[in-house]
Amino acid sequence: MNRDIQISNEIITIDVSADKTIQQLADEFFAIMEKYDIRLGVRDKNGGITLSNPEWTLYLTLFISRVDQLMNMGIAFGWGGFNIPKTIEAYSKKENKQRMKQ
Repeated sequence: MNRDIQISNEIITIDVSADKTIQQLADEFFAIMEKYDIRLGVRDKNGGITLSNPEWTLYLTLFISRVDQLMNMGIAFGWGGFNIPKTIEAYSKKENKQRMKQ
């Protein structure tokens, strides 16, 4: 299997659910990056990091996009264990009409 496809598949199969913290999700992403030796960039002469690795940028963008997508779907539809309180779920037609007059 192509390396890029393999890495992408591992990222998109990270389980995003309500019982995981953002740090836990990030740790799973970092583990994948470590497994494939993908780093942020190169150390500069002052000890900083250049953040110049296009692979890192590509996979980080995929990870963030995937987490965002799944969280939005989870919150909108209650997927992944996201429990939306009934009190904030939706306005009745009457409530919405009154709200729009304000």
